[in-house]
Amino acid sequence: MATCIYLTRMTARNYLGCYMDDLYAINSGKTEFREAFNQGNPERLIALLDPAFVYMPDGVAAVNGTAAADAIRAQFQELASNYYVQLIPIIIEIRIQDSVAWDYGWQTWRKTPRAGGSELTVKDRYVNVWRKNGRGEWKLWMYMSNGLPGPRPTTA
Repeated sequence: MATCIYLTRMTARNYLGCYMDDLYAINSGKTEFREAFNQGNPERLIALLDPAFVYMPDGVAAVNGTAAADAIRAQFQELASNYYVQLIPIIIEIRIQDSVAWDYGWQTWRKTPRAGGSELTVKDRYVNVWRKNGRGEWKLWMYMSNGLPGPRPTTA
């Protein structure tokens, strides 16, 4: 299995056993994911989804397949009606193995209430799993997130 930690395109075709076109495609998908939230455009995110997509965000019931697109639209509508949203993802690593890839990291959600008030900042961890389809396109196959852990209790 090749581990790829690479966030920009290089001229080399192969880096650490990974094809740059695949890394570039995953990074492009991550950019689309971020911009979908930042622009309040659920269709932009839905266009990235694999038909068997599994959606497991923190605090929300898991949903998969075509029902996931409906859940995302509803959550987007609720979020966008109440907040201006800025998503700031931090990719720790992208790993690619054959036709499956995953990236993981942290993300910060800055939500400014449309009605005025203080900005809310939420940080969490995420894992995205991508799958290459028959046309060679990388599609988001699974999204999972969970909140950051609280401070550990100290022992006396």
